[in-house]
Amino acid sequence: MIITEIWKNQPGKFFCLSTKSAGGKWKDHFFSPDEFGEIKQFLKDFDDHDIYFCPHGFNRRVRQKGEAVLPNLLWADLDFADPRGKEFKGLKPTIAIESSPGRFVGLWVLKDVMSEDVNRRLTYHLDADHGGWDLTQVLRYPGTKNYKYKSQPRVRVLWDDGKEYTKKSINKHLPAEEEGNTGEYLSAADVFEEYEGKLPRWVRRELLAKKITGRADRSEMLWKLENACLEAGMSIDESFAVIRHSAWNKFKGRRNEDEQLRRELQKVVDHQFEEKPKGKAKLHQKSDREIQQEEDGPRQRFFFTPIKDIKKEKIKWLWYPYLARKEVSILEGDPGLGKSYLAMMVAGAIASGQKLPSPMKGAKIGEGPVVYFDIENNAGSVTKVRLSYNGYDDLDNYYPVEQAFSIDDEDAIEEIYEHLEVIKPVLVVFDTLNTYIGRADTHKASESTQAMNIFKQIARDFNCAVLVLRHLTKGSGPAMYRGQGSIAFSGSVRMVMQVGVHPEDSETKVMAQVKNNIAPKADGLCFNIEGRPKGESEFIWGEYTELTAEMIMDASHKARTEGNKGSHVQDAMEFLEAQIKGSAVEVSKLLRMGEKRGVTAKMIERAASKMNVKKKHKKGIEYWELIAEDREEDED
Repeated sequence: MIITEIWKNQPGKFFCLSTKSAGGKWKDHFFSPDEFGEIKQFLKDFDDHDIYFCPHGFNRRVRQKGEAVLPNLLWADLDFADPRGKEFKGLKPTIAIESSPGRFVGLWVLKDVMSEDVNRRLTYHLDADHGGWDLTQVLRYPGTKNYKYKSQPRVRVLWDDGKEYTKKSINKHLPAEEEGNTGEYLSAADVFEEYEGKLPRWVRRELLAKKITGRADRSEMLWKLENACLEAGMSIDESFAVIRHSAWNKFKGRRNEDEQLRRELQKVVDHQFEEKPKGKAKLHQKSDREIQQEEDGPRQRFFFTPIKDIKKEKIKWLWYPYLARKEVSILEGDPGLGKSYLAMMVAGAIASGQKLPSPMKGAKIGEGPVVYFDIENNAGSVTKVRLSYNGYDDLDNYYPVEQAFSIDDEDAIEEIYEHLEVIKPVLVVFDTLNTYIGRADTHKASESTQAMNIFKQIARDFNCAVLVLRHLTKGSGPAMYRGQGSIAFSGSVRMVMQVGVHPEDSETKVMAQVKNNIAPKADGLCFNIEGRPKGESEFIWGEYTELTAEMIMDASHKARTEGNKGSHVQDAMEFLEAQIKGSAVEVSKLLRMGEKRGVTAKMIERAASKMNVKKKHKKGIEYWELIAEDREEDED
């Protein structure tokens, strides 16, 4: 295939194909050189999608400029510029592609490494799409269908045997730079080095930032940086050079990027030199306090806005009343009670748009991508098996992440943010808290609260719900104080749920709310995890119950200390076998007998469902009889 042949000659660890579904959903897919053999099948699997390729490689599996590796290649989205025309004399592409009837793409193979300025100048000279030359650009993949048109034409290669070039030979055919635009070709690094000592610390930091974390006001920060650069003594051209290459350049990638950024800089100058009622025109004179704030490094996250200018926001529930967008919830419980299984089922339902139980009738369940951080459960042998057996098959927007990291690791958090910005999750799960908490002393309230801030920041930055799982301490006591670590963990979130044992049936688990600051507390919600053949298991939602967190905590404590006597399904199965084997017995009598022996009615009913019990009615009375010698084995 022509594209993999191109990639084989380019540097980079990973290469990107992008797909767009009929519904407009965009997704990037990455292949290492060792995985190129999988692309043929990939194209078949996504034949009903628009498919694009990125000409160059990346250092990581993320399509961002900071990770791009410069190739031995130039490219341009030629649009209506036909590469067979006379204007391409001396610049005929090495490879020419017709992306749709009358629209073209050109690739120029180089003997040396490309540079963005040559690629841009080539694009402008050929009157091609001014937004189709930069790094991370994607182009239509040859041989695939273009679903933009009703006729669905195939993208085809016109030729792939053109000459190779050097940047110097390309440059010979490009016009000289226009006067007045030299600023855009100034070295941003040289300008920064010259003015570094004159720039406030916060300006240096923001100009050097590789990416923006959080949902900062890009326009406001861009305005501040423009003012700061000009006030440090930079010319408009010098300011243009450093800001153009910064992460705060909100015009990056637009067709008229340079024109708009220059226009913004001119607005700053015009604003500062507006005619004043009195005094001499001059740049803004900062107060001593403002100067000190600059030197102390103000951050863009602090914007003081009067409450009258803040819009009211309704709480947007992902799952009422347990998970809300922009909020963090905690799910806690003893090991082995199924809290991870519960979290996986909730995540699977949200990723696939399935219903979840709710105390409010008609409550809508949010749907969208889910990211599940979990190093305890293998994604292939545990997570996928559980999801598949429970009906959540091959989800394309459920992302299990098995790599361990600490929230203290800024590089890890930055990379995670990059992935989350692409995925745009509606739910992020951390299983469990201690795995990711870092160096914080979890028994100190101040450190615990600070540690929780990263989870709260993710919830707000990505408008998603965050669910954090944690274990309980041993012993007993009020439910609010049972979570491991400081109570500040519970105090810093809106909702806390605990998983415990049903007092009358230890095989049934209950999720009860300990805390809910933004909605009425829900009753306890029952669930069971039923064993099945071949080591599989089924998750079954139960009914709501009036049991509180304290009640299920007491039951869990009692079950641990007393060994669950008289409450297991096995006990009930043995009881039933002794009573109804070979003869029909009235059900009400069985229940009375079971109660005297410490076997609950619920256990008897569950045991009957696992056995070959024949149920019959006579004169309105129900009878049970065990009609086979062998009963079904208990898979729990």
